[in-house]
Amino acid sequence: MNKIDASTHIITIKDKEWSAPSHVDQCGICLNDVKSVQICKNGHQICHSCFEESTFRKLRGKCPDCENKLLLRHVAEVTHSCSERALNQTQFGCTNTPCGWKAGYNELDSHICQFKQQDCAYNCGDNHLTCSATSHHESCRKRPIRDGILLGSSEDMEEIKRLRTQCSDAESSDISASANPTSDKKLLQGLKHFFPKVLDAALNAKPPFKRSLSEESNSYCKYFCPFEGTPQELAQHYPSCPERPVLCYHCSSYFRQKDVMQHDYHCPEKIHSCPKCGETVKGPIGKHLNLSCKQWNWGGRERVRNKRQ
Repeated sequence: MNKIDASTHIITIKDKEWSAPSHVDQCGICLNDVKSVQICKNGHQICHSCFEESTFRKLRGKCPDCENKLLLRHVAEVTHSCSERALNQTQFGCTNTPCGWKAGYNELDSHICQFKQQDCAYNCGDNHLTCSATSHHESCRKRPIRDGILLGSSEDMEEIKRLRTQCSDAESSDISASANPTSDKKLLQGLKHFFPKVLDAALNAKPPFKRSLSEESNSYCKYFCPFEGTPQELAQHYPSCPERPVLCYHCSSYFRQKDVMQHDYHCPEKIHSCPKCGETVKGPIGKHLNLSCKQWNWGGRERVRNKRQ
């Protein structure tokens, strides 16, 4: 745990770092949540996630700190209720500069920081802030663009145009007098890489047709999908474009709109309410049903577990 000043320090809660008052301790078992359940008469605590039956049973009736006998389960649950009320009134802060957002423990999942560093949706390898995602995508070197019948990233289009200029220069010059083996090798490598893409685009292109005057202003979708239309038609198309980057409000990452539904089901930050046991679950609901749900019908038997120690 890193200290910010004498009264606060950095702790990890559900895979995110938060600044917390110095009296709030981190669970010593998972190192991924705050202590909120007293498990022995000496006052030692663990987080509520580790208190769940799958982890609590592994302690084999002894406190991991002092090896005293564990409290009865229903008694420990009472201590959690008291600790939870106190944690909800404690101010936890976002560690991203200059965010400054603060809230209680029960509100942490609702925070979507606009100053969080995230990966580019076009996989260019650069990071950017959530608040500057739109401007980065518009200038990203990997952003998909269309030039004539060619579809590709911005940097690929620039390279293709550069190769075209080199080929024109080589054709017009005296090759025998100005031969450069190093330059010729780079030109050949570039042509080997891009010529198949250009040829495929030419072979798959639609036959030319004469446009009317009203169609002269048509352009293609800026998100690299095949849609073509007037500015008014594009404005109506963009909200439903399958290639448009969309923000996941659970994990604050961008995904293509056609992939959002699949990601939403598997998002590790999404909060669910289990339809069987009623518990609040973070992450894929299927994992909870298969591993820890107390009421899920598994193998023909109801997995109703005995809550007694």
